[in-house]
Amino acid sequence: MKRTLGFIAVAALVAGSVTPASAQLWNFPVVATPNALFAGGGPTVGIYGLYGRGLNDDSGKLDAFGGAAVLGLNRFAIKAGAMSVRNGSSEITFAGQIEAGLFAPEGSPVAISAFAGFGTLNNVISTNIPFGLAIGIAPPMEGGTQVTIFGAARGQMTKIDSPGASNEFGFGGSGGVGVVLPMGIGFGAAVDFLSIDLAGSGSSTSALGVGAWVGYNFSVGGGNGM
Repeated sequence: MKRTLGFIAVAALVAGSVTPASAQLWNFPVVATPNALFAGGGPTVGIYGLYGRGLNDDSGKLDAFGGAAVLGLNRFAIKAGAMSVRNGSSEITFAGQIEAGLFAPEGSPVAISAFAGFGTLNNVISTNIPFGLAIGIAPPMEGGTQVTIFGAARGQMTKIDSPGASNEFGFGGSGGVGVVLPMGIGFGAAVDFLSIDLAGSGSSTSALGVGAWVGYNFSVGGGNGM
């Protein structure tokens, strides 16, 4: 059976244009793939189109469009993506992530993973570093279709590359569902919440957003694709 990556995990939700220290890919949730990391088989590649939308004022209520690629290597996945944020003029955000499978009881539909990543926005001098744990549930399905439900909790640090600036820290969570059909086509959606303490201000900001994706997964390096 083909080992596919049902989710693309490339990003975290940004907290809006006036709070540039929030996340990986602007207005796109953190997405994790615990079950795919224990699926076995050879290396896999996933290529996806992304859409994200901020839902509250702190998210900026902005739309973002882009793409991502995922390379699956046994119990590791390497992920990278870029999105264009529509805020009058378009800004580009980039992100990368590594996810590692930690634990999956034999015969159980549950799996646990850890992840760490980074992200930048081209008009902001900062680096965003989310890290956390995720749990996935992949109920048995007939016909080769794969369905995975995930939840992830994370801490998030932002390093601001400016003299005298302090790093900012926050906490977030995300959850969603992904589907991979037998021919390798995958799609899904997720929601994300992030709260960031604004350094030196004594206040915090909280962002809420959603994301959706569609793409294709395939086996490489000797995999038979089935």
